[in-house]
Amino acid sequence: MTPVLECKNVSKKIKNFSLEGIDFALEPGYILGVIGENGAGKSTLMQLILGGYQLDGLNTREWKKKHSMEMSSNSVDDAMGDIAVAGYSLRFHSNEAKQHLAFVLQDCPFARAMTALENGKLYGESYNTWNQQRFEGCCKEFGIPMSKPLYKFSKGQQVMFQLAFSLSYDASVYILDEPCGYLDLQTRQKVLSVMQELVETGRKSIVYVTHQLEDLDQIGDYILWLDKGKQVLYGQKEEILDEYRIINATEKQLRYIEQTAPGRLLVQQIRPHSCEAFIRKGEPLPLRVEMHTPTLEELLYYYNQYREQPKETSAVAISTFQSAGVEEKGKKSADALDERKYYESPY
Repeated sequence: MTPVLECKNVSKKIKNFSLEGIDFALEPGYILGVIGENGAGKSTLMQLILGGYQLDGLNTREWKKKHSMEMSSNSVDDAMGDIAVAGYSLRFHSNEAKQHLAFVLQDCPFARAMTALENGKLYGESYNTWNQQRFEGCCKEFGIPMSKPLYKFSKGQQVMFQLAFSLSYDASVYILDEPCGYLDLQTRQKVLSVMQELVETGRKSIVYVTHQLEDLDQIGDYILWLDKGKQVLYGQKEEILDEYRIINATEKQLRYIEQTAPGRLLVQQIRPHSCEAFIRKGEPLPLRVEMHTPTLEELLYYYNQYREQPKETSAVAISTFQSAGVEEKGKKSADALDERKYYESPY
């Protein structure tokens, strides 16, 4: 099956921050959650997909020197990197690719001095499959005032207006960046329900950037984990979580495991009344303890704890994470660019 969204060796350097080697393919019918701390590169990647940033080019002379080989069209294409939406390259067919992209962003990129109706009529003309009647129906369903300028909308109303707009043409990939941050619980559940309905058709997929990891526990199918501009891992959510366990034990039990099975405890949390440890699933432990599969929030929390450990005390843990697909070089990168709080308009 042809992916609806494919990133091949995607890279972008902005000042002293670099997004490097992002590589994944998302088939239709799934929700991809993009996770990571602020400054991980999530917003940079979304800007690249939406066309707000251009992909970095390739210096063919430097590439040839580095790889000591003749240039071929295939090797150049692979090294350049590209993003394809519904089979259309953003490098070479950006107009066609953008016809298949929809978005709901944290900061509304539409004309704020114009009304919802005026925005719909103006920007809807950019899409070949635009349905004005559908747009007005979605606005009515979401309680969006058609004759009020967008600058008078609440943050939640701006999000719902964008959602109504995105549902009014035949997109293949929906980019949602923290859409539920300004919504009350009832409206948030409405958005999550709409997302699930979209992918149930089997023709569309969603890229969902969020810090509310409980949403992804509920609806996520795939996870893309970014850290300091690099891809930590990509895969099915359930398979990723099933690689790890959190054990509940006494301090004495943890000490015994540490002595008899060195390297199994990646991270330990010793508290007065409860103790936990984070492990990768593998050989049975030397004693029976209570354990459970982590949530996404627990997985990120314990990974960050592991990363902050002194190198000499986490050498075994580092090799274990690397075998799971995590590339950690053991040193902090240069000052990472803070996560952008705004988007350049896709128009």
